[in-house]
Amino acid sequence: MFIDAPLNTIKTCAIVTSIPLMFIISYMVYGFIKWMREDFALTSGEDILRQSREAAGAVPAE
Repeated sequence: MFIDAPLNTIKTCAIVTSIPLMFIISYMVYGFIKWMREDFALTSGEDILRQSREAAGAVPAE
């Protein structure tokens, strides 16, 4: 299909295809940040690190 197409055609197709994906990925990042704020809003940074170490099976630092 694009074997004999000029480079500008391929660039245009790439841009047109990426525009909807840009909005979808932006919405997903927004949702992820919102979810993280809801889950960890009242948790200190030290507690978050401790929980992640425990979940990974690491020995907690004392």
